Amino acid sequence: MSEPTQISPWVWGGLGVTVVALFSLGWSMAAPSQSPFDEPKTEASASANPSRPARISNRESTPSPARIQVAAIRALPTQSEQLRATYALVESLSLEELAKWLEGRWFEHVDDYNLSFFNKLAEKRWQREDPEGFQLWKIRQGGGSAWDVFSEWAQSDPARLIDYFREHPDPTMELQHLESLAKRDPAMVALRIQEMFSEGSSLWGSNGTQEYRLEAALRAIIAADPTLAEGLMSKLPAKFARKLEDQLTARKLQESFHEGLQDLIGREDGWKVFTRLDFEGKGDRLLEEIDQLPPNWIQGIAENPYSVVNAKNAGAWFQMDLEGLGVSHQSANRLRARALNYLGRENIEEGIRMLRESDFSLNERRNVLANWAHLIPADQQSTLLSGFSEEEMALVKNRTDLVEMSEEQRDFKPNGPDEWFAAAAEGKIGYSMFETLRSWDSEKQTAFLEGYRHLPEEQRSKVAKGLMENGHRLGPNLTGEVIRDQLSLADEENQNIPIQAAKLAVQWVNDDPVAASQWVNSLPPGQGRSWAQQNLVRNWMLNDPEASEQWLQALPAAEQREVRTFLEEHP
Repeated sequence: MSEPTQISPWVWGGLGVTVVALFSLGWSMAAPSQSPFDEPKTEASASANPSRPARISNRESTPSPARIQVAAIRALPTQSEQLRATYALVESLSLEELAKWLEGRWFEHVDDYNLSFFNKLAEKRWQREDPEGFQLWKIRQGGGSAWDVFSEWAQSDPARLIDYFREHPDPTMELQHLESLAKRDPAMVALRIQEMFSEGSSLWGSNGTQEYRLEAALRAIIAADPTLAEGLMSKLPAKFARKLEDQLTARKLQESFHEGLQDLIGREDGWKVFTRLDFEGKGDRLLEEIDQLPPNWIQGIAENPYSVVNAKNAGAWFQMDLEGLGVSHQSANRLRARALNYLGRENIEEGIRMLRESDFSLNERRNVLANWAHLIPADQQSTLLSGFSEEEMALVKNRTDLVEMSEEQRDFKPNGPDEWFAAAAEGKIGYSMFETLRSWDSEKQTAFLEGYRHLPEEQRSKVAKGLMENGHRLGPNLTGEVIRDQLSLADEENQNIPIQAAKLAVQWVNDDPVAASQWVNSLPPGQGRSWAQQNLVRNWMLNDPEASEQWLQALPAAEQREVRTFLEEHP
């Protein structure tokens, strides 16, 4: 076949006229009279999903008459003749036949240029003569093809979009287009969201992507019609009504922070609501209003600094006289440690100086240093850490050694539990070790836990420390087993493990409250169990107050009183 020639604008623009003229003169390509669609169905095609014909990508599966037609086109001497013949082929096929050529990819055994031309012509013709059938075919193709159709419907015929998803439920895809539609017709979207819940949509489940898309659609409704959004709250399940209310509250704070804040302060659950909100400048604006805050808000800030302290305002929060505002010294130091973490990242030498001059407890100092270890150069540790204890300097050195592992050590992937523990004993506990452990099946992970339980206590503690620090990668079941084990061994002075227990309870209850509550019940008595109970209930009640209250009532009387006291003191 000759080299393709460049096609002039005349050929593209006048191609249809040229082909019609050629047909009128009796020009045609050599093609068999037998239709390629008269061949009997293969076993594969007979069993295919009737709603979407199976794609055929190999040459042997293409009917022989179709191969002959394609070969005839390829044999033509010039590019322009090939394009004219391709146009003639497209025009000669019925729409049913055209669909089979596209679905079966019968034209794919030619160069990409001719293939693209065939596909464009075929799709244009189908769209022109049977737009509805063409759109449904594009939807069946999935991916960008389906997206294009849905986007077009959202713009030109939103009722049809909604009708389609009523018949073919796909909440994640639908919500993406409802978000766009809400900007133009928020009332229609609000009604459809209510309908999706009444239909028992999988939005009731724990699909994070669907929840994210739903929240985006709710934000679009708020932006278009806040009054409509307020009315929608009473018509949604409690969990999503709360999310909608939070978004409305955040919007009000952004419009007038002082007025919105006063409204929240007047609410019994105001601080709890504020901690859930996420908008830019939240912590900075709260600093400006610090003198207006009631004692329970001040205490809440100290105990939950993560929602207000950031790199931009860390210096101001660190210098804040929280004790003068009625906060206990221990709680105030919790906030200062959070702020100091940010300050050290900005200037490690200045951060170390501030840490040295602060009156943090030994455990608080260790936690700050552990977070900074990767920022302190190994050859400057003895100078920068002058005045710190040998234990603290060793902590930084061990963390630095981990960061400075060789690439081979960091990328080491053990084949089983024995190799994992052997590598850990040699100090090779790197990122890939935890990724490998996470990828193992349940049988291998069970063997790992059994091996972990038989490790010498010192080595077991080292392994457990790494496992707890990487718990977000490993999943709650594996991390939960390790935390339960370490709580039975930990001394009362070590608060790190109870903190890890509380963190896991919070993470787990959002995904699987039943499993999380069962795990908390299995913990040994002590501070870790208490903290896990308190944080579990506090977060569970935000999404399902009835279930969390039932679980709380089933606790022993003394534990129930302790949790209720915590909830009263930390609203």
